[in-house]
Amino acid sequence: MLQHVKEIASLKGQEMLICRSYGGLYEYLQEYRQDVVVDTEGIIRINDHRKIYFEIFVIILAIYNCYGIPFEICFKPKIMDSSGFLILNSIIDVIFGIDIIVQFKTTYYDSMSGDEIFDKEMIKWNYLQGRFFIDILATVPLENIGMIFTEEKSTILPLFSLLKLIRVTRLGRIIEKMNVKKHIKLMMKLAQLIFFLIMYIHCLACVWYLIVSIEEQWIPPLEGIDPNADLFSSSTVHRYLISVYYSILLITCNDITPVGQWKILFCTSAVTLGAIINANIFGNMALIIQTID
Repeated sequence: MLQHVKEIASLKGQEMLICRSYGGLYEYLQEYRQDVVVDTEGIIRINDHRKIYFEIFVIILAIYNCYGIPFEICFKPKIMDSSGFLILNSIIDVIFGIDIIVQFKTTYYDSMSGDEIFDKEMIKWNYLQGRFFIDILATVPLENIGMIFTEEKSTILPLFSLLKLIRVTRLGRIIEKMNVKKHIKLMMKLAQLIFFLIMYIHCLACVWYLIVSIEEQWIPPLEGIDPNADLFSSSTVHRYLISVYYSILLITCNDITPVGQWKILFCTSAVTLGAIINANIFGNMALIIQTID
């Protein structure tokens, strides 16, 4: 009995010693944390409402680029060669450059601890190891820089501006960071999927018209019944609508009578990719709708 009491007393003494040790360590860490001063001058918090509004504005400009750039490259409307559109595109490039500077000063959450990081060096290296090079490619006007060193107007240089479409992938990150109710966030994700589907249809229509306009040998089956119809001499609106119509047919695995080996190869790839996109997007749509219900 006496031995048992001594063992209990010994265990209690060890527990008290451990508690004192951890308590002293905790007080030491708290004192150390108070002595550490983090320079937060010029730092923007990730949940700052002004930062969120600016990101939404950048995404709106990116959406404009998603529709405007492929349309300009493939259909070459005269109105988009005006000085007004040149100034607008230059302003958008400047805003994208400002966005890169803002990202270098925006805090982030550590994936391990969940703490918000305010250290400037850590913020810089986190961005450099993340989306920095993607944002640079989507911001620098490579096509304009290339035109400075080439005398003749190239048909390849404008394709570099398609890299700006990558910036729209930030839309999903913005939705994830929004502090809204779950069903509202699900509705926004559903709208995001619809947007990506429309964007894919638009880009596929522009690329298909660019391919067939090189030789001008393709006759759309829709216009084959009219011997006087000429797609390539019609208005820009008509050419775009016809291209969108057959782009949807490609996504739904329908035949659009391609002429030539390269066109057949492109249509085969587009049909295959369309099947994958249909399964992915509409599958996610069904899952989101079921979750909302």
